[in-house]
Amino acid sequence: MKAPANKGFTLLEVLVSIATSTVIIGGFFIAFSSLDQVSKLTDLETKAISRSNNVRILIHKILAGASNISFENVNATDGKSYDVLYYYKWEKDAAGLEQPVEYGYFFTDSALETEPNYRVVQNPDGSEALKDHLYFRRLVGDTANPVDILEAKDFDYDNPSRFVVMEDVENFYASISHVDTSVGLPTGETAAENVKRYNIDYQITASYDTGAYSVGDSGVAEREQKKTIFKGSTYSVGRVTEG
Repeated sequence: MKAPANKGFTLLEVLVSIATSTVIIGGFFIAFSSLDQVSKLTDLETKAISRSNNVRILIHKILAGASNISFENVNATDGKSYDVLYYYKWEKDAAGLEQPVEYGYFFTDSALETEPNYRVVQNPDGSEALKDHLYFRRLVGDTANPVDILEAKDFDYDNPSRFVVMEDVENFYASISHVDTSVGLPTGETAAENVKRYNIDYQITASYDTGAYSVGDSGVAEREQKKTIFKGSTYSVGRVTEG
């Protein structure tokens, strides 16, 4: 008896197989792509939280022991306006006189072309803009070589020694309250030393690029920006000085 011939695939079976494989593979790639996007966004959010914590730590350390702290919007001598949180620290020299030994300031400004974080942003209307960053600059001396006392408007905001604390900062605000108190000196001394206690509450609004696009109000595809808002509080005690 003759053995039956092997039966091949019909055209219909081949097409069904191809369609099924396409659906399965397509679904896999969609799921993988979605998972990858979620992973990238989670990574960006984690980095945003990390950098905000680093800013908190820096502000707390820098302002510790400040003799004077202030926050103000400054119309500087360079013609620009800055939001500035600045501080001064004083110490007594060998003669017992208070000398300014350190000052510094946090402020918002746009990056200079010479800085590595300089970046031009394309607006939906085709115009270009610069993102503001949160910067910090610190000047240190000692009682033998005290630093010069300057008003905030006279600070050199474009000085290349400044460094970026956080990029893409949309808002920077601080509220400062203080109270003067008297602290008794050791036995045998008749005077009392005044100290000033500061409570500093601040808020920073920053953004980061998700790498995705969405259609804005203008109908033009725009890069999606996510905002991160964090608040912090710190406490400082410093001597009241003539400065």
